[in-house]
This record gives sequence, structure tokens and C-alpha cells, in this order.
Amino acid sequence: MIIRALIIKHKMNLSDEETIYGIQENLYMQYFIGLSEFTDKPIFDPSLFLTIRKCLGTNNFNQMSVALLFSQLEKAKSVAESKDSDKNNNLPTPIQQEDDKFTDTEGREHKGALKIDATCADAEVRYPTDIDLLHDGSKVLNRLMQKLCKSFSLEHPNSHCNKARKSYLEVIKQKKAKSSLTKRNWSYYLT
Repeated sequence: MIIRALIIKHKMNLSDEETIYGIQENLYMQYFIGLSEFTDKPIFDPSLFLTIRKCLGTNNFNQMSVALLFSQLEKAKSVAESKDSDKNNNLPTPIQQEDDKFTDTEGREHKGALKIDATCADAEVRYPTDIDLLHDGSKVLNRLMQKLCKSFSLEHPNSHCNKARKSYLEVIKQKKAKSSLTKRNWSYYLT
């Protein structure tokens, strides 16, 4: 796990702390270092890198990096050769049905391929500002007061909901609200 974290650090040219934070935030890096599930906790202390570097030594780490590069080159060459041999053999290959089947850990058999799209889609989520939070809280409190007054047969107390709502709409309709207008709106909700 630590050697794989060192590879990430070396490849991305990060500091010890940045590497730990990067792995902490990135699911793919966590998978690369061997974790079976995502965690938002640091995998280990950044000072462990220094200890491991001292144990490995610069020459050993550089030799390990060169060995990894050579293994990647050999894989790339073998893939390129297999593609060339496929182009030379113009015979159509039958579809392999066995590759499309697999059994999960619970013994269920699955067929076909799963395609996942990792693009982001906009969600209609509004940005909560102080005024929005006060407005929403005011509506909830007013609704609760109405229910309580109705259940105990009490007269609804006089509130300034209409004035607060008008002030809120006045602030929201502007592109950039003045601070005096915002403060006045706060005063409606907080009194």
C-alpha cells in the first residue's frame, strides 16, 4: 500500500501531505493502493513516507520506477502486436458468450455488460443564503403556529409575515442586493 502511494506521489509530483489528501479524496487512487471501499479518512500519516524513503533508498526507488516503466512498455508492445495480428487475420471472430457472464460473491449469475456514465448532471439546487434560510425558517414556524393555534382553538397571533415576504421578494429580485436592504430584511425575520 505504501509503495503504491509512493508511486502516486512520484507520478503526480506531490508533497507527502498532498499525496495523503489526494488519496483521501480520490476513489480511483484508493482502489490503486488496494483499498476495497472508499474512505474519507487518511490512510496513514504523511511522516511514514520519510521513513519508507529512508528504508528503500533513492537508488532502489529509482530502479523500481524504471522496472515499472519497462513492464508498461512491454504490455503496450504486446497489445500493439495483437492488434496488428488481428488486422492481418481478416476472418471475423465469433462473439464470446462466456465473457459476458459472471457470478458475483452471492452466487448470482449475471449476463451482459454494465455501462456507466460518469458525467455530471446539473441539479436544481439553490444556493442557501442567509435570507433564504431565514425565509424558509419563518414559513415553517408560521405553519407550526397555525397548527398549534388550530389544535388548541386559539386565535393566531399577529405576525409580520406579509411584510417579511414583500421584503424578501424585493431582495431576491435584484441582481446584487444592497447591504442596507439585506439588513432590513433580516430585521423583519429576526423580530
